[in-house]
Amino acid sequence: MSGGWGGRSGHDGNDAVICINGNCRFNPTEVFETRFPLRVEECALIPDSGGAGEFRGGLGYRRTLLVTQVPITGSQ
Repeated sequence: MSGGWGGRSGHDGNDAVICINGNCRFNPTEVFETRFPLRVEECALIPDSGGAGEFRGGLGYRRTLLVTQVPITGSQ
């Protein structure tokens, strides 16, 4: 579950929040490409995805992955 966090009084929301109720981080591209047979083709904020208003929600993001090998398994 991830996306932009809602706007609040006086401020726009946070962009690309991974876990609303916790301390989860946004996993770097290198983690995906090192641990799994995946290549990150794109990772970018989605323009204008926060909606309209004086204080907008945070932007969502798009991560496009390319499978480089099947079956997909993680390294241990």
